[in-house]
Amino acid sequence: MRGDRIIVLNVAEKPSVAKEASRLLSGGYQNAPTQSRFNPVHQFEFSLQNRSCTMLFTSVRGHLMSLDFASAYQNWNTIPPEDLYGAPVEKNISQDAGDVRKNLVDLARKAQWLVLWLDCDREGENIAFEVLSVCREANASLNVFRAVFSALTKADLERACRTLQAPDRNQSDAVDTRSEIDLRIGASFTRFLTMRYRSRVKLPSPTISYGPCQSPTLGFVVSRFVEVENFVREAYWTIRVTISKPDDEKGANAPPLSIDFTWERQRLFDQLAVLVLYEMCLENPEATVTDVRGTERTKQRPVPLCTVELHKMASRKLRMSSARCMSIAESLYQRGIISYPRTETEVFSPTMDLLSLIRVHIGSTAWGTYAQKLVDGDFLWPSDGARDDKAHPPIHPLKLMQRSELEEEEWKLYEFVTRHFLACCRSGNRLPRFLVNERVMPSSILMSERQTEPPPLLTEADLIDLMDKNGIGTDATMHDHIRTIQDRHYCYKNENMQFVPTDLGVALYQGFKRLAEVSGVDLSLPDLRARMEADMALVARGAKTKQEVLDLHVSEMKRVFLLLKSHAAHMDTEMRNRLGGLEDSVGRDGVTLVANFSECGKCRAPMDLKVSGGPRGDGSEGGGRTYIRSR
Repeated sequence: MRGDRIIVLNVAEKPSVAKEASRLLSGGYQNAPTQSRFNPVHQFEFSLQNRSCTMLFTSVRGHLMSLDFASAYQNWNTIPPEDLYGAPVEKNISQDAGDVRKNLVDLARKAQWLVLWLDCDREGENIAFEVLSVCREANASLNVFRAVFSALTKADLERACRTLQAPDRNQSDAVDTRSEIDLRIGASFTRFLTMRYRSRVKLPSPTISYGPCQSPTLGFVVSRFVEVENFVREAYWTIRVTISKPDDEKGANAPPLSIDFTWERQRLFDQLAVLVLYEMCLENPEATVTDVRGTERTKQRPVPLCTVELHKMASRKLRMSSARCMSIAESLYQRGIISYPRTETEVFSPTMDLLSLIRVHIGSTAWGTYAQKLVDGDFLWPSDGARDDKAHPPIHPLKLMQRSELEEEEWKLYEFVTRHFLACCRSGNRLPRFLVNERVMPSSILMSERQTEPPPLLTEADLIDLMDKNGIGTDATMHDHIRTIQDRHYCYKNENMQFVPTDLGVALYQGFKRLAEVSGVDLSLPDLRARMEADMALVARGAKTKQEVLDLHVSEMKRVFLLLKSHAAHMDTEMRNRLGGLEDSVGRDGVTLVANFSECGKCRAPMDLKVSGGPRGDGSEGGGRTYIRSR
């Protein structure tokens, strides 16, 4: 050990993580005084970087700060929405985080080192810089380190202590960039749409919100709905052949292996033509194998589990929403039951001891036999998936849990994660072996009549898949966007857990389509947000600056907003068609006689005195009806 004993302030993202990390790193800790009722301080002695330390381990509760416009720009009624694209923004301590700030300030004044144990993703990096800002304000001489970890295990936390790093400003800047873009765009569109329609259209909620992610997310839902509504069914005919063969590897007494062959032509819409081909097959049923591809001998095992696939499988197999799935997964992670659940990786590092993780499960009454077979020789290193961000390993179990130790939904998710992990580590299921030029006799030949079917309405798994493929949101935020379009009454889930848009959702979608005709930018499509997400990834890597990306996307969206405002009649038409109740004066062109004539008694919006109908026959203004219109 070198030097005098130092005090190290450690800050985690949640109280449960601080508590579990303290338990794993210490031989026993005691609670120290805290300034925040919900954020205890755990104290213990430790050796860090070959220094004797007194560790003070506390936490925040997510973000400490929030971004908003300066107070002069907060009034919806006095500030034109387009002014928000250039309005000053401020990042201040959130109202509910005052006690957390006070606690950090108190502890920072006592410490020489600060170790940031926030979640190791972009959002966690941004929170780390919020913590750093508060602590440096109280103690400018703090030495600051970042702990990088993926699981709440003793080995992983001790490894993080040995490999402390500097916090990554670029990743934090990417989050700030996204927050500012979303604030400016979301606030301007939301204020305009809400103030234009809330007193004129029958709305299910008082606010019509817009967000750069929620709009294309809604777009996926409505686009599929429209496709289903417009679909026309057609009859078609197809042929299917089934072949059964002995299982050569298991012997004559084993049940045969069967495989269905589908017609390479797939289908025909001419019944007579298919019938002729079918009768030819029946007259001469013996088939010849013309090609064999070895890669098709096995039914592929799953690849390691990333967050997006976890969300999709939870929706399909567990009937669990992505928001609920992530809430449960985070709870399991914070208790050290599974690894970090926010990961874009489908590749296990070759340095990981997967067999040790499997041995933990030999004692399970549910899958212990399967785990034992893997340990006894059936283990095969998992196949690599397509994704690898090299930040966190794929999601996998860390502990053996019994059903009685978890709530019902917790058990379902834990069981899925565990079974998926074990399935990754075993070879695939065998299909029958065929040889080129081998002659085989089908066990059945069937001709069937079917109808073309519309694609199904989107399930949550389908929606997540589309968002992922089109770059809408991140693995950490997709579930929030899906929840938002439901909370805003733009869509709902039917009894089959499929998304159905409301009239308001369809009206917004169709209105954005109409706007695209004049702006060249379709706000219901993912292209715009995908470009933003790609640029924010470049900020995270240091390839672009925050200001560069802000300037580009804020100016582009201001242009689109001004076009929406000047062509709002397109949106008016869709609102009227879908929702009714729209007054005739909305969107009408007219001549302003007196600007700011009064203010609306209901919403306090400024009112202009206008005259409609164009000029009189003699060419003078004012040939129409005079009316007062809200801005």
